[in-house]
Amino acid sequence: MNATEKEKTRTAPAAPGPGRMTYAGQLRLALRLARRLARSRALARSVAIVFVAALLVMAMFITLRTLSLSGEQVADRDLGRFDAQVGSGSGVNLLPGDDIFVADLEARVRDVGVTDAEVS
Repeated sequence: MNATEKEKTRTAPAAPGPGRMTYAGQLRLALRLARRLARSRALARSVAIVFVAALLVMAMFITLRTLSLSGEQVADRDLGRFDAQVGSGSGVNLLPGDDIFVADLEARVRDVGVTDAEVS
């Protein structure tokens, strides 16, 4: 095999597909954009301010999305089952092992039609 045959058999690395950029290409593009945006001090400062403002808006969006209620929770809130508490008037002192009051209260609540009741 001579030198010309070796060159013919050696292949170059495959180019990325259309619309795809290699990591090195992405890094070169980012550095080129950063250099062009930072030509003057005023321009670099304004780019930094816009970047910080965009980060704040994105952080607020993420925070508000995570704190919002799910669809089921919104339905429960609108139907009145979200955080309803009913006081029994004056306090009731129960002795340990006395579950007659709780059983009676649960029975009365179920008779009215409440399905999700918790007595504590």
